[in-house]
Amino acid sequence: MVTLLSDETIRSQQDGAEMSNVGRGRLYLTNKRVIFDKMSGFLFKRTTTALAVSLSDITKVEVQGNNIIIDTATSKHVISSKNPVDFASLIEAAIKDLSKQAAPTTGQPSVVPKAPPPPLTAFCPFCGAKLPSSAFYCDHCGKRVK
Repeated sequence: MVTLLSDETIRSQQDGAEMSNVGRGRLYLTNKRVIFDKMSGFLFKRTTTALAVSLSDITKVEVQGNNIIIDTATSKHVISSKNPVDFASLIEAAIKDLSKQAAPTTGQPSVVPKAPPPPLTAFCPFCGAKLPSSAFYCDHCGKRVK
């Protein structure tokens, strides 16, 4: 039996999957992870978790023949499955659902407030003295500049 994290639910499972260099087992898809439990013992009564990959760590999911290939930044996992196309599409849908949950749901793009621009330096048209951009009169000659 698979051990779930808090707020984790099983979306799909598939018996009879096989992972290269691990053996036969059960493949689970939850709302947070892809899990492969290796089954062993007489009549496959014992299970051990051989793979638990967070959906947010998955960079690519592809199907080659009967294999589902799950790529992460650090590793590649090959799992033989009865319905690889269906299970791979379920994984991709779960990844999209997870990314939608992480994105803001206000319907408006998030706006990051910008710092006000630094005051611009202006020059007096009469005497050429430097002025702050907010000045109405020149500090040097006293004439109105705005």
